[in-house]
Amino acid sequence: MGTKKYIEAKPCDDPALESADPIYVEENGGAAEVRIFRQSFLDSSDAIMITDLQGIIVEVNPAFETIYGFSRDEAIGRTPRILRHDSSGPELYLQMWNDILDPAKGHWKGEITNQRKDGTQVPVMLSITPIRDAEGSTTHYMGLAMDISEKRKLEAKVQQLRREYGAFLRHEMRNRLAAVTGYLELAMNHAEPVPERLGKYLKSTQEALFSTVKIIDALRELEHYELGQIELEKQPVSLRALIERACADLRPISDQGGVSIEIQEDADLSPVQVDPPKMESVFFNLLKNAVEHVSGIPGEVVSVRLYKERNRAAVAMNNRGASVPRDRLATFFERFNTTKKDKGGTGLGTTYAALITRAHGGDIRVASNARDGTTVTVLLPQNDAK
Repeated sequence: MGTKKYIEAKPCDDPALESADPIYVEENGGAAEVRIFRQSFLDSSDAIMITDLQGIIVEVNPAFETIYGFSRDEAIGRTPRILRHDSSGPELYLQMWNDILDPAKGHWKGEITNQRKDGTQVPVMLSITPIRDAEGSTTHYMGLAMDISEKRKLEAKVQQLRREYGAFLRHEMRNRLAAVTGYLELAMNHAEPVPERLGKYLKSTQEALFSTVKIIDALRELEHYELGQIELEKQPVSLRALIERACADLRPISDQGGVSIEIQEDADLSPVQVDPPKMESVFFNLLKNAVEHVSGIPGEVVSVRLYKERNRAAVAMNNRGASVPRDRLATFFERFNTTKKDKGGTGLGTTYAALITRAHGGDIRVASNARDGTTVTVLLPQNDAK
């Protein structure tokens, strides 16, 4: 079999496909293939973006213009940073490029939130693959993004149905648990003296019931938060002071687990306008998760880094414990998504943290890998007044 010969294709008569780089095709019959790929590129309902090795956009298709609101002329010559949303942090992009440049993987695929030209969010299923020449060398990268906004809307409807059903179940459970709690109290305090062992069993049962009622109440509170029914009493406060108070409250748990918490402040952050008790609770919950994840491992440290990211104050909380599986990261802030069931975790703390943070106009994200451990980052608007 002879070696295939490649020639530079003649300029295309469609200005929408003119590119700064030549397109190479097979000498025999290649024109038909180019025509097929060209039409597929134009007709795709998914946004396609091609960059050079330096990350400069050299081509986009019409669906890219429709989904993101940038015209072809506005996009070409710029970088994909024009699409970056604050909810997608630097850790995600680092992992993305590690996968793409890893010879064993060579690509990346996952859900990500991008940003339209008007600043609105657009959730997409993004895949990035290299484009190689005849010798196998990478010359460009292609990003293909499927708009999953409708999928997210359907998920929201499902969540609404779950909330309605959950409200009914909570009401019924609370009524029945109230009766059981009442009978237990009668048995413990007003019945004939019971044997010591039986008394311990009854006491344990009562404690379990109280814990169950607390979870039901927490679920009801979360439902109010999800519906935006959060009353915030904001005031300017030092972000570091909030973190230090949360660490002080957490000290009995961290000392018992042999874990230290270190705070590093990279920038002179101005005060944040927040509801102090609620945000302190956010940091307490997230730091408690981080401490418990490495509790009992000698010399472990949970690091807290305060810095500025664009126009926001950022708090990154990192532990070097086992990484969170990738399939769990997408649902990290959803209810009951806990990795600590053996320690009594309910998976509600992270949900609470996300809802309170977003109620303050902030955002929250998580990144996790075997090398760096797990980092949860809270982003909050800053008060310009020093």
